[in-house]
Amino acid sequence: NLGLKADISYRLYNGGKNKALIESAYQNYKASESEIQSTRNNLAYQVIKVYLLIQQAEKQYSAHQAEIKSIDAALNVADARYKAGDMLYEDVLNLELEKVRAQENVIKSRHSIELLGKTFLNLLGLKEGHVNLTSENLTTQLPQQHGVINRAELITISHKINAAEQQIKKIRGGSLPTIDAFGSYQYDKGFEMDGDGSSWIAGIKIDFVLYQGNKTSADLAKAKAELAQLKRQKKKVELALNLDTKKALLEFEQAQERRDVTVKMVEVAKESARLNRLRFQQGVILSSELVDVETKYTEALVRRAAAETNFNISIANMQRAAGMLPSLFAHADNGE
Repeated sequence: NLGLKADISYRLYNGGKNKALIESAYQNYKASESEIQSTRNNLAYQVIKVYLLIQQAEKQYSAHQAEIKSIDAALNVADARYKAGDMLYEDVLNLELEKVRAQENVIKSRHSIELLGKTFLNLLGLKEGHVNLTSENLTTQLPQQHGVINRAELITISHKINAAEQQIKKIRGGSLPTIDAFGSYQYDKGFEMDGDGSSWIAGIKIDFVLYQGNKTSADLAKAKAELAQLKRQKKKVELALNLDTKKALLEFEQAQERRDVTVKMVEVAKESARLNRLRFQQGVILSSELVDVETKYTEALVRRAAAETNFNISIANMQRAAGMLPSLFAHADNGE
């Protein structure tokens, strides 16, 4: 006997398990996307921060170099006055000592630039290379939006909660019946008596799960506990993100005030240094007084560079806190 048979079956209903499973997988996928975005935002912020710190170190390096030039000019005047008998050798030594101190600061600034350059390359995923920053004046821009609604961390936990809710639906679907439509065709050929015949059948099948040893209720309890934990975690994330946003705003306000103060500080220190250089040339003040003025002027330049950098970093931090990808923008020196 030769027997051939063909069966076809299509599931009409399975308690919503497939739909819940697909939706849960999609929510987990979206959560992974949000986690990637959060990592990108944090990495972009770190890259911008180190980039701005390199600019700060270069400005401070230039300030210390300018201090050495000013001291050299004062030394020339001091040597001439010493040879003319108008200055004590102790005053010349004071200037020499100040020059050595300024040279030490130059060395520290240069090493700081090199170290920050290595950090910058590491953030970019590069082992070796040379950091050559653009000559454009780059800065950050305040975000147009505030709050934590767009934070990737909050979006991630929300997707995870949705996935957990779908998982509960899937588990509940396990206790519901499944409905299948089916069809079958069979053909038989007998070679002994040379007879043949065919038959077919079609219908709908309903399957019930009578007993699973409380497996469904146990799985359901576990899934509900995981959902409750995720909701508590979301509350903690919201509180942490709100604190992060407020902290970023306070740091920005402080950096803005500090920047404005240091700008005025540099203006005053610059004019004071100019006047005291003239007074030193005229022999009105001692070298120790000039050294003190030059130190204060250089310190003002260093403070201003740090304040400007902290201001731009605080804006980039606000962009990150607002759920944006931190970025830099070029602007003209006139503020346009």
